[in-house]
Amino acid sequence: MSGIVNVVSSTISKYQHIMLAEHNGMLTLGLDGAIQTVLPNDEYYGILTAPNQRCEKLVILGGGDMTCLPVLNRRGFTEWDMYEIDAEVVNICSPHIPEKPAGWETHVHFEDAVAALEDGRAKAPHIIEDMLGMDRINLLSDVTPERFIDLLCENAGWLVTGYVSSNMKGMLLGELLRIEFAKRGFGYYTTLLASSEVYFYASRKPLVLPERVKPFVIGYAVVPKDTDIAEFSLSDQLQIIEEAF
Repeated sequence: MSGIVNVVSSTISKYQHIMLAEHNGMLTLGLDGAIQTVLPNDEYYGILTAPNQRCEKLVILGGGDMTCLPVLNRRGFTEWDMYEIDAEVVNICSPHIPEKPAGWETHVHFEDAVAALEDGRAKAPHIIEDMLGMDRINLLSDVTPERFIDLLCENAGWLVTGYVSSNMKGMLLGELLRIEFAKRGFGYYTTLLASSEVYFYASRKPLVLPERVKPFVIGYAVVPKDTDIAEFSLSDQLQIIEEAF
């Protein structure tokens, strides 16, 4: 990393090492040594919320960097809930986020997002998976990847969103996810942004591409439920890819 780095905050929470640092005029969030995002990051949630034209109820799984707040405020979302397990991430990041909607704190629940999916509290028309990125689904410790996707599909009324990295490993994982969602009756599309992140959308209803994302679409298909099932389970295939890279 070139340039001068000024550490603004460094904290070890119950779950991870959280660091905010200024670099080249940008405030960057790092978790356990890995860069997560810059603060604020309106483009990210602008894309993730774009398909929700009517601002239907939204659930965010993770998202403690709070980069969602300016977008939710501008677009007028009033029904939304966030399930973030690490309160320290929210406490450290939120003071650096502008345009926060009034009463936003009442929408943030400091608890395990998977548990909220399990008991149905995280059920909503629109779910954004912002816990760890769908290309790191194999890092979930308390639930299998297959069960996690089942939970997303059971709780999302019409749209599930996530993203994968644009490198070869991420593309392979994205293809596995496409198959898994297709087996559950979801179509999908993927978009590639200038930031080189690939966003993955899966929907139970026919997909309508928002005008904002059309220029970035790199994959689009409505796949029937009888998609060929691979010889290995999703967990097995995730392990194979992890070992290969």
